[in-house]
Amino acid sequence: MTPFLIEPQIMSYDGGTKLHLFKRELNNVFVVRLKWPSAHLYDGQITHGCAYIALKMLLEGTKSLSFDGFNRYLEGSGIELNLTADGFSFTAMKSSLEKLLYLLSELVNYSTPDENRFQKLLKNEVDQLQSLLDDGDSLAYLEFVKKVYKGTPYAHRVGGDVETLKKLKFQEVSQYIKEVLNWSNLSIYASGNFCETTFRSTLEKNRIQEGFTSNYKQNIQEYDYLKQNSSFCVVKDKKKSSLVMGHLGVKRHSKDYIKLRVLDYILGYGSGFVNRLCKRLREELGLCYSIYGDISSTSSWYPGCLNIQMGTRPENVLNAVNEIEKVILDLKINKVNQKELDDVKSYLKGAMYFSIEGNSSIARYLLEMDIYSLENDFLLKQQSEIQSITLDDIFDVANQYLDPQNMVRVVVGSSEPEGFVKLT
Repeated sequence: MTPFLIEPQIMSYDGGTKLHLFKRELNNVFVVRLKWPSAHLYDGQITHGCAYIALKMLLEGTKSLSFDGFNRYLEGSGIELNLTADGFSFTAMKSSLEKLLYLLSELVNYSTPDENRFQKLLKNEVDQLQSLLDDGDSLAYLEFVKKVYKGTPYAHRVGGDVETLKKLKFQEVSQYIKEVLNWSNLSIYASGNFCETTFRSTLEKNRIQEGFTSNYKQNIQEYDYLKQNSSFCVVKDKKKSSLVMGHLGVKRHSKDYIKLRVLDYILGYGSGFVNRLCKRLREELGLCYSIYGDISSTSSWYPGCLNIQMGTRPENVLNAVNEIEKVILDLKINKVNQKELDDVKSYLKGAMYFSIEGNSSIARYLLEMDIYSLENDFLLKQQSEIQSITLDDIFDVANQYLDPQNMVRVVVGSSEPEGFVKLT
């Protein structure tokens, strides 16, 4: 069996729960990802941050497990839990399968939202966000996203803004848990070493549908995005200026998505100092310690964005912006050389082999196969497409999707660069 072929067992339970199982016996570990609808990106009537806070509230305790008891259960069972934007990821040993499924049933069946714990959680989230906004890099990126996606739900942080979190009501979160975070809307993706029969039968036994609403209907909308050529700054007492610049990108379904991934490694995503942004801005000009840039990694069911991030001295901001735009423009004027392309192809071939070694990666692939309707051999097709990409292909996508004359630029630093509009 080719390592790039992922053939999960897929089943749907009465009431809506979808289960995707991919058993592999590389070791005694397995990973389970839970995903509910990403309502925080779809529905304008839901307060931004509500969905994320609701997920966190599931972890605040159930009928049988207090907050402390919940965490002791995780530790005692050897289960690692991580929060994602629309669910949870669990890592556990094969012997802990039934313990994990019991925990899942507690979360979904017996969540008991408590208003006092909600208020404490909300205060903690606001405090953490305000601390985040004191970091120049984080603030620059958040302001950049607001400008690029202006007028759409994607302009908002998944976890909410300070203003929206302060408006969030306990009743709204409780209602969201009841209407959305139930079995009807849950998809489960599991990869690793587990007993498939035990997984299916235990899940079926633990699911309680009574009292839950029918499937949540996502209100997916299309938006008109502005083409912008604008520069903004936030003046803060920082020794370093944090710069983010870019523009709207493509959806994950774009026919050129794989070609853009290859272009990214030439532009600014590659490791080490081989990509063009790092070579020019760091190695040749000494304008930064590190720089990053790509257009494909944020692609989803809505357009991602080209985003280039770096830190530099305040007096170097305008020079850095100019040099970044020159690097991009050169990709639109001159074809990359064959060695650059061959090096990226070789790197991505090796990286793909490494990516299928971990159960976390496979669980993520199962999720992507589901939400993007990818076929079981999509990795094999990607590998083939990458190896077939030509210099002309890279030149064509650079000209079609990179637009240095229409970019949003945001800088956070101690001074106001010439031509930048100050944000308050």
